[in-house]
Amino acid sequence: FSFTAGGSRWVDHEWLSGVVFYLVNRAWGDGGLVVLKFGVMFFSLLLVSAVQRQANPGADRSAIAFFALTWLCFYLWASTVRAQIFSYLFLPFLLLLLLRERRRELVVLPLVFLVWPNLHGGVALGAAFLGLFVLCRAVQKKLSPAVALSAGAALLATLVTPYSTAYWSYLCRALSMTRPFIGEWQRVTL
Repeated sequence: FSFTAGGSRWVDHEWLSGVVFYLVNRAWGDGGLVVLKFGVMFFSLLLVSAVQRQANPGADRSAIAFFALTWLCFYLWASTVRAQIFSYLFLPFLLLLLLRERRRELVVLPLVFLVWPNLHGGVALGAAFLGLFVLCRAVQKKLSPAVALSAGAALLATLVTPYSTAYWSYLCRALSMTRPFIGEWQRVTL
């Protein structure tokens, strides 16, 4: 649904979020959507804390708490019950997987990139992080075959959307557009 599309053709790149929101709303009403938002926020905070502990094992708890509180403030300020809540969850999950770099956990990476593009276009940021991680590992001559294979499979998994390669064409156009020209972000005048 896009109230600003006005009968124009458009790519519903967040179609799976709509399905999730519809099912939650149908089962539990508006309260269910609020619970979903705060549930995603809670798990997102857990993941952000885990990322902080993984990246800086010697950090004291107050630094981790400050980092998590900063994430929480951003989340509360920037998020309503919209598709981007899923990117707020998937991004720290991706960072945790990459920081741990454990072979058995890397199997999950393609599954993340199978679901994420159908939930929210923030997968573009995730793909950029993944590409940068692989590039850094390659430059350091520490790129393991497991990481390379998992990253390749993850990027291929992003093509499993109703739009295939057109999904990425759309995202590239949307990301390079000057913000005032994105229809959904324009002010609605009555």
